[in-house]
Amino acid sequence: MELVLVPAAAFIGYVVSTVGGGGGSLLLVPVLSFALGARAVAPVLAIGEELSRPARLIIFWRDINWSVAKFHIPGAMLGAFLGAYVFTQIKLEWLQIAVGLYLISTIFQYRFGEKKRTFEMKGIHFLPLGFVVSLMSAIIGATGQWKTRFT
Repeated sequence: MELVLVPAAAFIGYVVSTVGGGGGSLLLVPVLSFALGARAVAPVLAIGEELSRPARLIIFWRDINWSVAKFHIPGAMLGAFLGAYVFTQIKLEWLQIAVGLYLISTIFQYRFGEKKRTFEMKGIHFLPLGFVVSLMSAIIGATGQWKTRFT
């Protein structure tokens, strides 16, 4: 059953994420947790995301804002390495609590959908943002990209 369920959910998640600009991996979290166990979710999602990146890079090459990417990439790389280490050391119970609190906080951050963004972003802000998102993605496996505007 897992051999059918996981690839089907991965395909649907990839389509949702590509068309919608993110969120597809959140669809995979419960499926992977059910099929492979909670401890396997982050590594499996990380591998899947890395395998899908070349296709997205080719498809959206002209739309990449390279002035943002030059700030985002160094922070993202450092966050991914640190997050991989933290993932090997963290207790799963605390991780579930942290993810739950984060998901609840997003409701209030955007004032129940009434606010499109919380603040303006400049290119340099993507250095720490890339670090935090990659750190969280390595630990949790499904934070995705935050939608922001920058000046």
